[in-house]
Amino acid sequence: MAAKKPWYEQLWWLIKLLVFLVSCWFIYVHVHTEMDELETYLTQYKETILTASPFLLFSFLILALSNWSLEALKWRWIIRKIENISFLQSLRAFFNGVTVSFFTPNRSGEFAGRILYLSPENRVRGALLTFISSSSQLLVTLQLGLISLVYFLPEFVEMDTLLTNALRLLFVLLVLLFTFAWLKLPLLVRWVDKLNIKSAWKEKVHVWESCTPRDFFVLWYFSLFRYIFFTTQQIIVFYLLNPWISIPELFGLSALSFLLITIIPSIALGELGVRGGVNIAVFGFAGLLSSDVLLATFTLWFVNLVLPALMGAISVLFLKYKRTFNLREK
Repeated sequence: MAAKKPWYEQLWWLIKLLVFLVSCWFIYVHVHTEMDELETYLTQYKETILTASPFLLFSFLILALSNWSLEALKWRWIIRKIENISFLQSLRAFFNGVTVSFFTPNRSGEFAGRILYLSPENRVRGALLTFISSSSQLLVTLQLGLISLVYFLPEFVEMDTLLTNALRLLFVLLVLLFTFAWLKLPLLVRWVDKLNIKSAWKEKVHVWESCTPRDFFVLWYFSLFRYIFFTTQQIIVFYLLNPWISIPELFGLSALSFLLITIIPSIALGELGVRGGVNIAVFGFAGLLSSDVLLATFTLWFVNLVLPALMGAISVLFLKYKRTFNLREK
């Protein structure tokens, strides 16, 4: 006869089950609400999908899988400085992070879901390295968004040539400033050392000093390819809805929309509303109908946020409790 599990392990299973059910419930309610608002367009959308090129639909799904995998590889690359984890662990950590970020402003809680897959003694340093990894994606978004703004500024706002050129120069300088500041993040350790604070956290910040210029460039390239994959996903959806659209123009407008969405505070639960409003304003410039923009926005939001969040919720069920509070996969 199998031994009865200790009470704390039974309690841990109840907690995991509760987290799973609550996460699924919130995700379901939000998705259902958004689908109700798009109900009048869904029939046309279903017809579009059913008659779409299988190659484009397959490419869209492959890009989504590639996007998730790249993020897992990127995080694994930087985390290797403190702990070796498998690709599967890194991918599950990514899904868990998305689940947590679903309920936090601007996805700021993503690191909390990821560091559960690290040893307890590495979690603080893991959170610090995760910040470096996440900031690389932010940098790429700022860089390409500002470059896009340099090109599209005269199209959106009427102003004299001198002011337009001055703003363009400012945006270029901001790109250079953000890039330089990101590459110099390890230097912040020196400032932290000067603070009169006695804390174990203060010492763990030194993990940033282990990040070499090569690490930064590898993270940047990972982030750039993720950005390209996601943008291509968006182009495919828009193309399915409107085959006549200008693809080069949409690439530029996508960069601009990503920039605006990034700098606007939001919680993932309400992010679709923010994305929809921004995208209607931006892509309306290309002549796209509001209904098409909303459907495309919903598709990308569902595939790239809702599905990973659901996978993360399922992954929670496989986290193992240990008396040392070491939460690792079975």
